[in-house]
Amino acid sequence: MDLEGLFQRMERVEGWFSLDEAELLAEALARSMAELAEGELVEVGSYCGRSTLVLGSVAQALRGEAARLKAIDPHLGEVTFEGASHRATPTLDRFNETIRGGGLADTVELVRARSTEVAADFPIAFIFIDGLHDYASVMGDFRHFEPQLLPGATVAFHDYGGAHVDVKRCVDELVASGALAFAERRDSLAVLRRPPAQPRKTVGRAFALVAQLRAGALARARQAEERAVQALREERERAALAERAAEESLRSSTHLETALQEMASSSAVRGARLLRQLSPRGNQLAAGVVNRVLALLGRK
Repeated sequence: MDLEGLFQRMERVEGWFSLDEAELLAEALARSMAELAEGELVEVGSYCGRSTLVLGSVAQALRGEAARLKAIDPHLGEVTFEGASHRATPTLDRFNETIRGGGLADTVELVRARSTEVAADFPIAFIFIDGLHDYASVMGDFRHFEPQLLPGATVAFHDYGGAHVDVKRCVDELVASGALAFAERRDSLAVLRRPPAQPRKTVGRAFALVAQLRAGALARARQAEERAVQALREERERAALAERAAEESLRSSTHLETALQEMASSSAVRGARLLRQLSPRGNQLAAGVVNRVLALLGRK
């Protein structure tokens, strides 16, 4: 699977889903599809389709024409900031453009409604919750589909932490109650699992995709570390160069002042020698120095 190409396409879609989060979401879905052959894949809150593109593409890569992802969103343009809901431009047209552009028209099933308006009458293997972020909405999204979660099902929440305190509160309460077990977190994406009925196994193409995602994440982490080390090395070199330049400038200034004093006192020979010792910067100022010397001599 061309993960690099997928993530590049994702970056062009409006939204707040980071690359690290996208990698973890793709990995969580691939692992879930390997471990649970049955059950629906569900997204609550699609916005312009940034995360939908990732989920749909992974599902399609692993199940081909049989892959289906239910993308639930009324597409009214509602977003949550600091616990309050705000309405912006409706997102349906932008969502459809993302889905068509990603070749996912036959994979993604658009459900234009609020999650609690959808009949929860199907088993669920994977659900990603990223709707409104107030406490009632987050907990309502989960509780509505909770009875249909298969043993071992994966539940992912976006915006866990930071300014979205209600999301964190919901997730922490679900973990504390034993309803879900925390699996992993990257940035603000939290991946949890419903306790499985039996040990889980990861097999087939999904395992290969998980390994590919892990390798990509590790490679990017190493690259970031190498860039940081290189930046530090370059900064130290620039500091050393600046220090040497400052020292040279100071020496040049000292020689210039001495030359002026010597020439002003008619010690022309010594003054000329000192001028020849000047740095290139000092030589560029020679004409100005001579003028100053002549001015000093004129006043004596």
